[in-house]
Amino acid sequence: MKKDILTTGNQHFNDVRNINRDLIEKALEMRCNAYLAHVKAKLLTMTIYDVNSSKTALKREVAARTIIENQIKHKSAQLEELNTQLEKRVVEEVEKRRENELILAQQSKMAAMGEMLGAIAHQWRQPLNALGLYIQDIEEAYDFGELNKEYIHKAVTNSMNQIEFMSNTIDDFRNFFKSSKEKTDFNVIDSINEVLSIVTASLIKDKIELSIKFSDFNNFKIHSFANEFKHVILNIITNARDAINDARIIDSKMEYGRILITIDLLEDKHIKITIEDNGTGVPEKIIEQIFDPYFTSKHASVGTGIGLYMSKVIIEKNMRGKLYVNNIDHGARFIIEIPKAST
Repeated sequence: MKKDILTTGNQHFNDVRNINRDLIEKALEMRCNAYLAHVKAKLLTMTIYDVNSSKTALKREVAARTIIENQIKHKSAQLEELNTQLEKRVVEEVEKRRENELILAQQSKMAAMGEMLGAIAHQWRQPLNALGLYIQDIEEAYDFGELNKEYIHKAVTNSMNQIEFMSNTIDDFRNFFKSSKEKTDFNVIDSINEVLSIVTASLIKDKIELSIKFSDFNNFKIHSFANEFKHVILNIITNARDAINDARIIDSKMEYGRILITIDLLEDKHIKITIEDNGTGVPEKIIEQIFDPYFTSKHASVGTGIGLYMSKVIIEKNMRGKLYVNNIDHGARFIIEIPKAST
């Protein structure tokens, strides 16, 4: 019986121990579950907070980007408007500059035409005087009974020679102002001589000696606009003539003026044309301005200040050359450098 009681007690003890273990395990499990639930709740809360914070930050970023994009669009629109206005202004300025250059070219042409008309007047004065003498002589020959076929033939021949000379002068004048639409190969010496044939009479009247020096005639061809080149030579010779006449006012002892044209071939395949005079020279304070449009040291009745400007435009822009000036003893030296025609 005692044995049964012990057995029963042990069994009861074991049962109680098992029950307590189960209770402890369940309690622990419940506490663990409760803790896990708390942790999950906290994590969930933090996640929700982070998500909300991220959404808020994202909204801020989106709003900021939207503002920046709107600003960029606004600035781009402003920039595009500025570019449009700038392009329009550039077009207007280019057109305005082109119109001004056309006006200057026309004024230069008219000034050159005035020079040429003056030259023609000098050229025609002598043959007109000769024709007048021939006509008067015919009347006198008739009065003295000297009028015969031989006399009339001689008078007609001499008169026709003078008329032919005057006609050639008109042709020179017309050819001088004929527009050069295409570039051609021409000899600069021929062109210079054509100018000299027109201005020589006026230079003689002003007691100005002009000479030209060169080495090989056939070595001075260029490919450009012949009449424009002749305009340049005329402008520089006219400027030299005026400077010489001004020098005479300063120095009353000065009798003859001198203009020397020298033509050389440079090593870089450029032709160098030097035109020197014994005039007043160019004052150092204006030498940098002498090629500016409308700049002139002459009285308004004498010059417009466009001849040298257009000469520089023709040489440097149209003929890809250089035109510059420097002073020498008792005068000025204008220098033209232009590319030689390729052979």
